[in-house]
Amino acid sequence: MPEFWFMYLIPVVAIIAAVAYSQMARAQIGVAVATGQGPILFHNAFAKNFDLEHEEHIVAFWQGVVYVGSDEGTQGGVASVVSFFVAEDGIDNRRRPAVLLVLTSMGRVLLAEQQGGADSLVEVRDWEPGAGAEVYPDAMDRVVGGPILEPCNPAVLPQLTIISGPGDDPYPVWLSPQGGVVGKSTWQKITDVLPKNKDAAAQTWDEAMNAGRAQRA
Repeated sequence: MPEFWFMYLIPVVAIIAAVAYSQMARAQIGVAVATGQGPILFHNAFAKNFDLEHEEHIVAFWQGVVYVGSDEGTQGGVASVVSFFVAEDGIDNRRRPAVLLVLTSMGRVLLAEQQGGADSLVEVRDWEPGAGAEVYPDAMDRVVGGPILEPCNPAVLPQLTIISGPGDDPYPVWLSPQGGVVGKSTWQKITDVLPKNKDAAAQTWDEAMNAGRAQRA
């Protein structure tokens, strides 16, 4: 069994947050990863939240919470988004809807937002291949009313992240700096992964699947 098999628990645990896995569940996941099914587990943990194309797979994810600032902040580009965070005064930072941002094997970037219960994530935005991200680690200092918490991992403060693609307005969201990429055993920053074109995204999935096949051989 590879040393990093336990990493495939990351997306599953993140989705159900505080629900502890039983020893049986851990054993089942360990067996699945040991038999080369790790990439499929990774994909299945998120796929239900998105409208995916045939043979389109999830290859990376980042979690966080919605931006609830003034709409005017998105009209003047990234600088305006940052400057408008003072408009978030009065928002209960402990009860923001959760978001899930993913990169697919077709290079698309998709965003799902919590709309109801804890597990009711619904796709609300999509970007074509090549979408990028800009991160502003110091933006939290400008928020009035206490720090914003990321519900799945409150110990790590989310960062202001601006997602944009060709011809799109910048889209602000609070995302954890700790993301996951299929086949990788360490946390991945979004700026180290995006932008990614269709061919590069497909290669990420293929390499993970080939590693799984090698485990079964």
